[in-house]
Amino acid sequence: MLPRPIARAAGIALFGFIIGTTHAFAAVGEPAPAEKAVPADKAAPAAAPADKAVPAEKAPAKVAPADAKPTADNDAATAECGKALDKLAAGDATALDSLDERRRESLMGHKAASRTITCLAVAEKNEKFCDLLPKEQREGCAHQYKMLGSLKGVSKDELKARVIFEACSQGGNVPHCETIRDAILSHDAGKCNSLPEAKPFCAALATSDASKCKALTDKEMQATCAAYASNDPARCPKDSGDCTSIVKSFRIAAEKGLAGLGDIDPTAVAAVEGRKACTATAADLKKGCGAH
Repeated sequence: MLPRPIARAAGIALFGFIIGTTHAFAAVGEPAPAEKAVPADKAAPAAAPADKAVPAEKAPAKVAPADAKPTADNDAATAECGKALDKLAAGDATALDSLDERRRESLMGHKAASRTITCLAVAEKNEKFCDLLPKEQREGCAHQYKMLGSLKGVSKDELKARVIFEACSQGGNVPHCETIRDAILSHDAGKCNSLPEAKPFCAALATSDASKCKALTDKEMQATCAAYASNDPARCPKDSGDCTSIVKSFRIAAEKGLAGLGDIDPTAVAAVEGRKACTATAADLKKGCGAH
């Protein structure tokens, strides 16, 4: 296993970063397509001659006031949606059953849906929440649920090793990922000898010694390795947002554990603090109730 995929996988999966799946929305404000020119043989007819002019129409009849019923129905549906989400946020995984299918699908397509649902699954220790999401997002929710649930209560040293292992293995049985995890946990660089290509990266993480990264010939990977080993985001490659985010998370977790990651990923905090960690993202999802 090369070190680059290890780092890249961690940058994608760490602390629920895969939860924030971007949804495609219809473009807003695009220019309207130009109207096609009307063929000459289908041009609009000329105005009627004066002697055949259409007589002036009588004053239009008074227009009846618009029916207020659709607006009232929408308001009622929005209120019902809000109440259902309040129940969901209180831990009821069946709360959305009261909504019609179209409203549920619209709600689960909201940008805050995946993070909110996964946060609640972790907080409530209930994987059934993940079933509320569209099929393509359920697997990611279930993986994060299992990973974050398993991290609760681990030591700060073990946290880093476990997260890197989960990011490396993506939930599978991958021997070289186990080797890296065990090397970090034991602080034994000798365990990395079975991974020739990844040995410098593995050894640097096992010993927290960034100088071991110098054995890597790729300058970008050398910088990423040094940042990972030292928990210093300033050592990340200049334009690597993934590296900076993940190393900041490592530093905070090393100091405060999972509970310190609220500003980065409330889902991680939910494993420790429960539903209150999901309050802000649930409020964002509730805004989707007003969408038509």
